[in-house]
Order: sequence, then C-alpha cells, then structure tokens
Amino acid sequence: MRLESVPSRWPRVAFAPAAAILVALVGVALVQELGSADLCNVHRLTGWPCPTCGSTRLVQALGRGEVFEAVALNPLVFAAFAAGIGLLALRLVARRRLVVLTTARRARLAPWVLVALLVANWLYLVATLPPSPASQHARPAAERGAGPG
Repeated sequence: MRLESVPSRWPRVAFAPAAAILVALVGVALVQELGSADLCNVHRLTGWPCPTCGSTRLVQALGRGEVFEAVALNPLVFAAFAAGIGLLALRLVARRRLVVLTTARRARLAPWVLVALLVANWLYLVATLPPSPASQHARPAAERGAGPG
C-alpha cells in the first residue's frame, strides 16, 4: 500500500461518498425521530437478517457515542463505515489517496475473502439479532409459548 497525492479534481471525487454519508445520517435521524422501525424487508418478511441488518441502529449508536454497541450490531458494516470515513478524511484533509498494490493471485483471492467475511458476519447476525415481529406472528401459537384462549 502507498499514499499518492490527489489530483486537482479531488472535490468532485470526494463529493459522492460525502453525499452518501450525509443522506445516511439524515435517514437515520428521521427514523430516530419517527420511532424505531424494522427497515430491512428481508428481516421483516423472512425473519432472517440480511448481511447489513442493524446498520441503521449502528449509525444511531455511533450518534449516541456508543461505539462498542455499534460494533456489536454489525461488525462488518462498522468496519466498512470506519474505513470509508477514514479514507474520506484522508482524501479531503490530507489530500492523499490509498493505493493498494497487489499480485494477480491476491486479486483473484480477494472476492473469496469478501464472501467469507460476509458469510461469517451473516452467521454472527443470525446468532445475535432478535427475530422480527412479523416472523413471530407466522409461527404457531405453541412455539410462541401462547396457550389456547
């Protein structure tokens, strides 16, 4: 890895990630103002989390300064969010960019590493996230612990 100077077009290049972060923060603020909601359609419909489940609550936890809770909600999204903020700061403040130099073999291995990280993160979410309320209504009453009447 090495750092390179950013060419003169750096404000335009940094605009997209900055705008995406701003839109995410505004969206999270709206959800927090309107109350908690299960925003993930996959989780709401199936009861199974998607690989990014917990991201809204993660940003809310970061907004409250609860970093450890944010990591616990979705470790992979937290790592990606932190890396994105770090790279954006590097680009805007230091006017540098990170260049990753790799071999062809490592480049072929990278997608498999990403898939392994996604699967590991998803298994973590399956083990730690509570089931969605919609999926609990679909279960038989005996499984929910409700008796007749």
